[in-house]
Amino acid sequence: MTSDAAVRACVAYTRDLMLSGVDVIAHPFRWLAHTAGVVPKEAVEEVVRLAADHRVALELNLRASRLSVLSLITEAVTAKVPLALATDAHLREEVGDLEEHLRLIRHAGFDPAEIDILDGAPRKDATER
Repeated sequence: MTSDAAVRACVAYTRDLMLSGVDVIAHPFRWLAHTAGVVPKEAVEEVVRLAADHRVALELNLRASRLSVLSLITEAVTAKVPLALATDAHLREEVGDLEEHLRLIRHAGFDPAEIDILDGAPRKDATER
């Protein structure tokens, strides 16, 4: 599969997930990074645009490439798309440790206290979807 075909497939699948009514897209670029070897900025921009349109949060997963994570943070915060922080823990000591997430948000130029981070509370507009 070519990189362009992989991007199109990733975006189409992500759009289908959003249309199904999910609240969060978990590790949104894992498959694309594995399949294409890279996550192009255009793919991040398109997925963030879809997330904004469908009011869906995107998971900030640190098992992904740091470059795609920083791009995701920048694009999502700019578009006011909520970020869901998740550890994807593989070790006991990783469970609940979100400090690296917060460090990367700051590294991307944002204050974690001033951006939309999904907290798990029920959505006020849940019936509107």
